[in-house]
Amino acid sequence: MGLAPRPDNADPRPAWSDFTRGRALLWIAAHHILAKGALFLAIGVVAATRAAPPWLVLFPATVLALGMGGFPLTGGALAKLRT
Repeated sequence: MGLAPRPDNADPRPAWSDFTRGRALLWIAAHHILAKGALFLAIGVVAATRAAPPWLVLFPATVLALGMGGFPLTGGALAKLRT
């Protein structure tokens, strides 16, 4: 699988290739872009639709914000686990 040999006292995590690290960074960047874009759109929806209760939009936006912070069981946590 391309793992480099290491001494017994080295870091127990496997050595990552540049390709795998690049894929993980792309995953983090894609998650960040999509989540932040959704948050900006949610604020615009709340500002544009004054008649609807704002919690209908702000509750899912809160879940997205927690995902950006890496909250467990979200895409942000998955992105942090991959790096």
